[in-house]
Amino acid sequence: MKDINTVDRTIFVSYAHEDRERIKPIVSYLAENGLSIWWDQQIPPGSNFRYVIQEALESATCAVVFWTNNSIKSDFIWSEVQKAKDRGALVPVKLDKDADIPLGFSEMHHIELFGTITPKSPGVKKLIHSLKQLLRMPTEQVGYVGTLKENDWVVSQADSATSELKNLVSQIGDISKIV
Repeated sequence: MKDINTVDRTIFVSYAHEDRERIKPIVSYLAENGLSIWWDQQIPPGSNFRYVIQEALESATCAVVFWTNNSIKSDFIWSEVQKAKDRGALVPVKLDKDADIPLGFSEMHHIELFGTITPKSPGVKKLIHSLKQLLRMPTEQVGYVGTLKENDWVVSQADSATSELKNLVSQIGDISKIV
């Protein structure tokens, strides 16, 4: 396991190019809240974009996908999202109410950002909070409190810790019989 204090906490942004202008303000809100973002606007001219994107996705701590009527049609986005999902490091966001999230991704809970999006929108606050939790960053300044039940990662970590604790107690009991 990587030392959380030395991990590059970059967030990979997956979106359809047709939605760039809709995504820009959200990316800015994330950056303004101390999150390190990577998106294709950072690809150096003359670079092999597929190689750069793959490298950025593999080195990112997590990814956020913006599901829209445009992005649901992109095999490239599906591929990016699948890689992040396989790692358990994906935060899906739905920007269009009528976007039919593709099979295989639709069962994941997503954040809804519909209508006018501002830094104070509940969905933006929830997105920032979710990303900071996934990155294990302080969330005090975000404003969205949420609950432990809403965070699948927290629930899975609690279940795992409980299981490990029960196993240790069992082992201690077995050792005490020997000693």
